[in-house]
Amino acid sequence: METNQTTAKESIYDLFCTNDKTNVFEVEGRYFISTAHLSCKPTDKDKYFFSCPYLSFGDYDNSCHVERSNVRVFMEMYGSHPDVYKHTGSYGHEAIFIDVLCTDSEIIETLQALYNYPCIDDQDCSLMGAEMEEECWESYILSDFTDAIIKKYDLLDIEVTANDLFSIYRELQEATNTYFEVQSGGNGHIDIKRLIDGLPDICPTYLKPIFYTE
Repeated sequence: METNQTTAKESIYDLFCTNDKTNVFEVEGRYFISTAHLSCKPTDKDKYFFSCPYLSFGDYDNSCHVERSNVRVFMEMYGSHPDVYKHTGSYGHEAIFIDVLCTDSEIIETLQALYNYPCIDDQDCSLMGAEMEEECWESYILSDFTDAIIKKYDLLDIEVTANDLFSIYRELQEATNTYFEVQSGGNGHIDIKRLIDGLPDICPTYLKPIFYTE
């Protein structure tokens, strides 16, 4: 990908860091250290990086699917750029760091746009949310949803396939206006009780119920 180096002298430091250095970091080995105390503009011998809060996520922060999508899309756009680094840490932390002396106009424009609207690509953001829902479906929603149906009708079991259950799950989402949400730290949640309330009082045959026998 060709990069567009702006002829202006303004860098990421000039535009984003002069008045607020809380998102400026210094590289020391493999570690990124906050340098909010930085008092002057770095030189080309220094290694300071800017981290946009909308290009960072982890398991214990306020991020959701938006930041995860942003990181993915940004790396697809600029991952090969020499001023761009992706940092991976503990507890699911990922962040993009950009050299504060970077003057690439496309990168700068992307960052400026993020501060006006914190999502690079709405379509990818929706896709990320769907991917996270699918992952949660496989890890716990399917099991919890099945258990909730069995409990509602006091059944021994149901013989519905996972694919059929997913179709029922989708139908109940529409019927009850209940949808999957990505909460802080990327944790997925859906109100299963509200979904189950959308089922009829008498167990429908399409659930293929197995009743207790005396």
